[in-house]
Amino acid sequence: MEEMDSVDPTIGQLARALDARGFERFVSVRVQAPARRKITTIKEVRILTGMGLKLAKDAVEQGQIILDAVPPSLAAHACERLGRFGATTSIEHAHAHRYAFAPSHDRRGEQVCERLSVIGVELVCTRGHLGAWGHNVATRPGDGGLEALLEAIDRQRHRWAVAGLVEAGSEVEILSRVSARDRALELEMAETEPEGGALERTAAVYSDWLQAQGDPRGLVGAAALALDGAADPERAQQRSRELARVVDEHAPHLLGPARGIIGHASLRWAGPNITDAQLPTRDASGPLHANTLLERFLLLPVAAGLRRLTLAGSFTQHPALGDLLAGSSCATSLRALDLSELRRLTLHDACFERLRELSLDALELELEQVSTPALNALRVVLRFPGDDITSTFAGLDAPRLEHFEFGTQTYDYWDEHQGPLQRHLLATLQLPCFAKLRSLTLRSLGESLPYHTGLAQMLERIPAIATLERIDLREARIASGVRAEFEARRAQLPGLLLPP
Repeated sequence: MEEMDSVDPTIGQLARALDARGFERFVSVRVQAPARRKITTIKEVRILTGMGLKLAKDAVEQGQIILDAVPPSLAAHACERLGRFGATTSIEHAHAHRYAFAPSHDRRGEQVCERLSVIGVELVCTRGHLGAWGHNVATRPGDGGLEALLEAIDRQRHRWAVAGLVEAGSEVEILSRVSARDRALELEMAETEPEGGALERTAAVYSDWLQAQGDPRGLVGAAALALDGAADPERAQQRSRELARVVDEHAPHLLGPARGIIGHASLRWAGPNITDAQLPTRDASGPLHANTLLERFLLLPVAAGLRRLTLAGSFTQHPALGDLLAGSSCATSLRALDLSELRRLTLHDACFERLRELSLDALELELEQVSTPALNALRVVLRFPGDDITSTFAGLDAPRLEHFEFGTQTYDYWDEHQGPLQRHLLATLQLPCFAKLRSLTLRSLGESLPYHTGLAQMLERIPAIATLERIDLREARIASGVRAEFEARRAQLPGLLLPP
């Protein structure tokens, strides 16, 4: 095995040197907190990492690493959040990668690649395939200086150039560069509606084009279209098995570094694209692994035309999930987005131009400058709403919103009409985006009792009373006195449905 120099890195100098050479860097975050801020810091660490109480407590008290091998952007976000609570954080080098691949190959996505890694104090060159690295071709424990490390890196990059290999900054970049793409056809698929078979026709055209380019996504597209056209259950079962076989055979090219998502996801294909992805399971390796898988999945060419995305469990624990979704290529194609088990979600300066259904189940929620021009149905569950839920929705632009479901888990104790939650709900329903509702559903979770006397009068005063066709309170816990108020005003409240 060929020897390569290595180094005990200094984060600043090493980071700049690796950035200049186009490495994909990962860092670790360590945290400490003063005694007066310990409890709030532990809580925030649990939100950011998904740690249990004991692990988070030990990490904060002992100054341990809380995030290991994460992108610098995620680390910076975590440090900013923790800094708000007076915690002290430090960022340390974990590892960094630079990749090389053969630009042409008989089977796209299956060419042998090499990865040059700075891991701790070691420099390692690994050979393998996208998402499957395991054969070290050169390594050396760290005992040199920074200059020796950089010289060794440059020598390896020179060897790649001589061998005709092309460099890349990430596995996703490799996959993107070896995948055939027709942006006009991808846009047409994103815009086309399924009615009348229009989507199937567009998918067939794109599948044929991909096959002509030698891209196996075309084979997947043909298998998916054959499944959609199955005339009976037995034939559908056979074609479903054939689609699964083709996807498994070409998984390196289809999913690349996100192949690990197969064990957690239910995927539906329309031609060569995944149109429906459900990631509802808990990832046993923790939210950080799920975060990485989700980031990579949303960058895949096959995910560029996603129409329905369902995330739950570990896959909703990404600390910058809102930014990740808003910045993804599928933000323009999504028709339905369902996020549950959220601790905190912030959507800021985001546009989902074709989104029609949005479902959010969270502890904390903030929507700021969110444009959803096609949104028709909004379902929100706030487990523990803050002091003013109106601010949660004030930044939502949804001119076509017709259906709103709101559920909460809280007790609104009040001996007068319209307690705090009810007053805030009234203010929320005065917002422009709720002015033309056709249906309003109010729910209460568990044994919570959020609604009290005055609710009927409140609903009579909202702008949407002129357009409402149904007010559904069947899943809202209300006292007998509140029920009597609703019965007395039934004529003024259209389509009123009360609990049994």
